[in-house]
Amino acid sequence: MEEEYLYHNGTAYLSEADEKSQRKEAKRREKSGEGGFALLQAIACLILILLLLALKAIGGSTYETVREWYFTHLEDSILIEEPIDRAVAALIGEE
Repeated sequence: MEEEYLYHNGTAYLSEADEKSQRKEAKRREKSGEGGFALLQAIACLILILLLLALKAIGGSTYETVREWYFTHLEDSILIEEPIDRAVAALIGEE
């Protein structure tokens, strides 16, 4: 849907219908919980950071164990090393 702008003294304003549509869409997003996952991720990261800072402040072997495990597994991520054309061809059965 293309928004319709009304102009007054060089300033653009949304038409009433478009403004109403935007408010309706914002309410729909709010009700559907969009953005809730991002908030959950942020809270989880904050808790993890606070936990690690507390472990470091307390000291002891637990922090060192967690640190060693992290650095050992740091590079164990999934990396795509195959050219995309070959991967697509394999998926659709052309190879």
